[in-house]
Amino acid sequence: MFARELKKVIERWQFWGTVIFMVAAVIVNQLITCAQWWGKELTYIRGAYSYIAIQNVRSNITQLIFSDFLPILACLLAADIFYEERNCGLSNVIFTRESKKKNIICKAATAASVTFAVVTLTLLVSLAISLVTFDARGHAGVNAIYITLLPLEPDREFGSLYAYHPYINVIVYILIRGGLAALYALFAFALSTAFGANRYVILISAFVYNILWSGVTALAGSDVIGTDIMSMNPYGSGWSIVIFAVVTLIISACMIGVGCRKDCL
Repeated sequence: MFARELKKVIERWQFWGTVIFMVAAVIVNQLITCAQWWGKELTYIRGAYSYIAIQNVRSNITQLIFSDFLPILACLLAADIFYEERNCGLSNVIFTRESKKKNIICKAATAASVTFAVVTLTLLVSLAISLVTFDARGHAGVNAIYITLLPLEPDREFGSLYAYHPYINVIVYILIRGGLAALYALFAFALSTAFGANRYVILISAFVYNILWSGVTALAGSDVIGTDIMSMNPYGSGWSIVIFAVVTLIISACMIGVGCRKDCL
């Protein structure tokens, strides 16, 4: 069943359009970065880990694509697969042949896993391109060991990785960003099963949810529930991402439960 749902997802033009857009954003990030550092003294160049699409010492628009607009990209990849079948009347036919609950759960798992894989692989490509265009450790002088000379900052999320193991740190945050994308896709998918939302509501639902989460946590003013889940090594507790994940999973599970009991139209 999973293989069948996976095939449906990767045959959609929305999927490939989003993948192409994300890869293009990664390439544009590197072109902009190379242009920004062209002609500069090598002693100012840090290691390649400093110039990927989710962490760049000189910010550009592509970082917004993989942070603020990540929820929309996640939804475009696979979140509306249930909506498409229901909208064309296929859902009722499918549910006469197999369990509705198993079908919806399988679709949810497919949407989340595909989104995680695509976002993670795209960001790993960004790291690989950066390693091709920039030196892995940086160039001569102080900048070659810039990060290792920084004092350990216990107030930073994963502060020791940030200070002493920059590439492990980057890979950890690539996986986290892929996980966040999967959660956004799962949330939007669950919404489509529970409330019969139209395509446009589905596509912006996770984006709105992310804004609401940031607003609520900002009002709470807690050091544990941070508002900045999209930055690398922000000041604050790493529990903010865990709490976001747990809350999102609970909300999504509840909506999927409602969708499993709801009659299709």
